[in-house]
Amino acid sequence: MKSIPGQKKPSLFQKIQFILNPLNTLESYAKQYGDIFTAVVTLPKQVQVLVSSPQALQQILTKDENEYETFGSPILQSMLGENSILSLTGDRHRRERKLLMPPFHGDRMRNYGELICNITKEAASNLTVSKT
Repeated sequence: MKSIPGQKKPSLFQKIQFILNPLNTLESYAKQYGDIFTAVVTLPKQVQVLVSSPQALQQILTKDENEYETFGSPILQSMLGENSILSLTGDRHRRERKLLMPPFHGDRMRNYGELICNITKEAASNLTVSKT
């Protein structure tokens, strides 16, 4: 399994950075550590793996090798249920992921992207700029 680089500052400092300036903090960490890195963002001293690019996420989700081990978070499991793909681990996670992957490839994804853009444009056309 690959070792994932990440932030070594105290967890409280990392959380404060994310609370005060989340986007700049993520961009800074990504520049420093690359597309995949670790940081303490939410829970006390629990390290999370963050992904800063669609290409890196695609690599993780489509990799057949056991390069990145999945982990089931007890918190996610309590919120989403024990059968959620986000809380499964190991072989069961890989089996369920393979079942879910076909809808997220090729033309279907392009169609989803087009649909999302159209919905966003329609919603944005109804917004007005406030004047102060």
